[in-house]
Amino acid sequence: MNIAFIDYSLDIECPHCKQEIDLVEYESNSGENFLSRQIFTSKWDDISGYLVECPHCHNDFQIDKVEY
Repeated sequence: MNIAFIDYSLDIECPHCKQEIDLVEYESNSGENFLSRQIFTSKWDDISGYLVECPHCHNDFQIDKVEY
């Protein structure tokens, strides 16, 4: 049986420390699934305003929009 697996990332740069963050990994570590649910149901606009705490510098920032 040939099985295909989905492997995706949702990358953003922290505006404070300029480090790259994979929001899928960030979300997995927090036990949330909001971002993945919005991506896979094509509700990308619902992610605008989502608050992220940078795991590197611990400053907060909001996501403005998602592009591909």
